[in-house]
Amino acid sequence: GDGALLVLPWQPFRRVQWAGAGPLLDPTSRAVPADVVGSRQLTVVRDGAVVVVDDDPAALAALGGSDTLDAASLRRAGVSAVLVWKDTPGRVPVRGEGVVVERETAHFAVWVVTR
Repeated sequence: GDGALLVLPWQPFRRVQWAGAGPLLDPTSRAVPADVVGSRQLTVVRDGAVVVVDDDPAALAALGGSDTLDAASLRRAGVSAVLVWKDTPGRVPVRGEGVVVERETAHFAVWVVTR
């Protein structure tokens, strides 16, 4: 499409069986010829306290943290498609009005934002 690709679940690392036991940095931005919107959030434990380092714009972070993704919100953020990593830990919002399944496999789903 003519917009960006939102990658979910909203986290920078993936853990998938087919890639081994350890987590891996989400490779989507290097694998697709599109602008990719994904989390850069890093959660660490420092002196027993959880610290979240996050330089993501609030509007884009809200997309990843929303319960439902609707076409109007995605279009406002410049997103025309969503890639869902289905077999990695993390919460995925439900598809709202105007977001349709384009393709689905055992590992991934691609949702398209309708106009």
